[in-house]
Amino acid sequence: MNESAVVELRVHGVAGTPPDELLDRALVMRVAGDNRAGFYRPALADESTDDAPGAVPGSGPLLEGYSWGGLTSGAAARAFWLLLLPFTIANVAPRLRPPGPSRLLWWLSRIFALGLTALMLHTATGIGAGEIGWRCGVLPAGGCPGLPTVVDTFVRAAAPGERLLIGSVLPLLLLIVLMLLGRSTAGRYERAQADPRAAYSGDDPGGDPDVPPLTHPDLWRGEHLVRRLRRLHLLVAAAVCVSTVALPAYARDSGALGWLGAAILVGCAVAVAGVAVLLAFPAVTSRQPTTGTAAGLADRAHQPAYALALLTVAYLLIPRPGWQPAGGLPGYNEFSVLLFGFLAVVALLCAGSVALMWRSAKLPDGQPKPALGGYGSVFLTAAGLLIGAGFSAGVAIYSGAFLHTGSLRPGFDDVQRAVAALNTAPAVRTASLAFALMLAWLAVVVLAGVAVIAYRMIWPAKWTGGRRLLNQQYPEVRRTAARDEQILRAFWLGRIADGAGGWIVAVLLPWMALAAVATGFVLAALFSVDAARFLAALLDSAGPLSTLGAYGTVLALLLLVAVGAAAFRARKTRRVVGVLWDVGAFWPRAAHPLAAPCYAERTVPDLVQRLRWYAAGAPAGNRVAEDSVPVVVSGHSQGGVITAAVVLQLDPPVRDQVAFLAVGTVLRRIYARYFPAYFDLPALDAVATRLTGASGRRLRSLWRTTDYVGGAIGTGPRDTDPPAPAGSPLAGADRQLIDPQYAAPPGDPVPPPVYAHNDYPADPIYHSELADLAHQLPNQPPRPERRLRLIH
Repeated sequence: MNESAVVELRVHGVAGTPPDELLDRALVMRVAGDNRAGFYRPALADESTDDAPGAVPGSGPLLEGYSWGGLTSGAAARAFWLLLLPFTIANVAPRLRPPGPSRLLWWLSRIFALGLTALMLHTATGIGAGEIGWRCGVLPAGGCPGLPTVVDTFVRAAAPGERLLIGSVLPLLLLIVLMLLGRSTAGRYERAQADPRAAYSGDDPGGDPDVPPLTHPDLWRGEHLVRRLRRLHLLVAAAVCVSTVALPAYARDSGALGWLGAAILVGCAVAVAGVAVLLAFPAVTSRQPTTGTAAGLADRAHQPAYALALLTVAYLLIPRPGWQPAGGLPGYNEFSVLLFGFLAVVALLCAGSVALMWRSAKLPDGQPKPALGGYGSVFLTAAGLLIGAGFSAGVAIYSGAFLHTGSLRPGFDDVQRAVAALNTAPAVRTASLAFALMLAWLAVVVLAGVAVIAYRMIWPAKWTGGRRLLNQQYPEVRRTAARDEQILRAFWLGRIADGAGGWIVAVLLPWMALAAVATGFVLAALFSVDAARFLAALLDSAGPLSTLGAYGTVLALLLLVAVGAAAFRARKTRRVVGVLWDVGAFWPRAAHPLAAPCYAERTVPDLVQRLRWYAAGAPAGNRVAEDSVPVVVSGHSQGGVITAAVVLQLDPPVRDQVAFLAVGTVLRRIYARYFPAYFDLPALDAVATRLTGASGRRLRSLWRTTDYVGGAIGTGPRDTDPPAPAGSPLAGADRQLIDPQYAAPPGDPVPPPVYAHNDYPADPIYHSELADLAHQLPNQPPRPERRLRLIH
């Protein structure tokens, strides 16, 4: 078979590989797509094929690459998505669930996501209405030098109700920015479709435990679901802001005004409860443009938000002679405690739901052992709560210090004086103290991890398991101690990802215990005078630690933005943090509409449409048998995950023209262990089965022992993980590449480098397996003019 009749379509991984590096050609041109995600080919005709070393020029497959790095990298402004990290964590958490029906867990996860949005807006309202409007207005002149003079004068001249409204501008602006951000990203991600005219399926994604959810045709079509969730979050956020600023007025009102304030607060409570009920209706959480009462109410959820806001503005503008603010914002501490407690209760319910699911779930033979003990959803939900609460408390205290001093670098004593002057809520101070202790424990675990890595790097020969690997990989090679140590270091680093789950548990379990103690303290202080006095004394004595928590929060946020900007700009940094980020951004926004946008809702439809175009041949007419062009998709790392999702979306006539070469894939090593509900053995078997025909299985997996992220698809990363059963279509799909080559080539004084996770096409076995897959595809060489059109 002439391999030039086949297209090799490369899909890169998390590093955001530029098109020229992806194709290993200096000159490339985009033939489809845009600058965010596009298809590229070599610009020179004599470089258009991927020829094996020593082969006849032009004999290899036609080379094409899909570069999607612009969806997750490129613009440093995207680093600010990391400021919404708790939202992304909450969105990914239910994806780590066990296999099986999961409607209860999804409902709880969406309620939890609402709580995180409420927490952010509640914090912003506390800063704006509580610190700026309520406290700065009664402090002596110059008491809030962080405020612009015009704003400070305006606040002091206003009545208390007007001050609250002035301070409410801050959460209002934040809410507008969040909604616009969610709306703009929906247009670039959720609205991308392989076939915009295709009808929606009538089934609920993930409802049938016997069908891999990745096969559902609507999984990557989230426009309608995200729009409904966004409007429901808008209503809850508005209700939280309205109730926070209405409580101080209601606390002093009586008579008709008291009834009006009560009506507003009851309206807020009804709105929040109504949203929770609506989320239980399948029509609301469906990806389809459904109709009906529940879906209609969700689509119009922004209307009562506007009504509540306008009613509250009128309520607070009513004159109240003799009203003088004193102390902290009334009701804010109690509201904060109840919100923290609510999120903790929902997190516990999520844990119970996951435990019930595991009681009925049964892992198939050959399934890798789930990471994090199978409770990844629980740990990630807890992480979202702890990080969200810590960020909120730290920002509130630090912003108060800035207002009180006018300095972006207030001293410890300045922060303490600001806490006293602005009467910061005990719940906020407690959360900041807990966050300081969490950061301290994180530092301990990080130092322990660095010590373990340093030990292995300094004394690699003491790793007994590495010696066995050396003997297996280089059985007849004349070895030296120095080269052995180099390779042992590479082997050990190649296994570092397998122990990540244990380190995550080591961080999060103490964090969860600490959060439980802190929540217990603030809840007890609400109902017991003695507990309140004890908490106040504790916070006063631990004031420096609470201040350290505020500093830690700001530094953590700045570090997130700095690391994110470096990751999105610098390739080397991105390789370090890109894996975690791209795993989080891979999943559709089905729990939180303000999570990082899902790039797979663009990449999967793009690739499906491209493969359909190749399979259909000429754009007009039904000439599949004559003009279809077979394609070998080479998916590296995360690109292999995207390709697997694409294969499960293809119709039989299209996938019969497709083969899949997975290189350094994370399908089994990461996704099967962390996301067993989606990438368990039946799902991976389904990928292989759909690529099996009369010519054999059109699936290969290339892996290296030194690869620190990718691995085999049919066997686990550790010797204790079970391989795929003998009857599995995955059995025998793996090919191990020797890395590094032990001895230096003739004439070269330097031994070959360790390639680890990179440069798989540089290995001759890559081209051998590529040629083998090409020979299994239908022998339908295109017409000469058709080949020219493919190149140019």
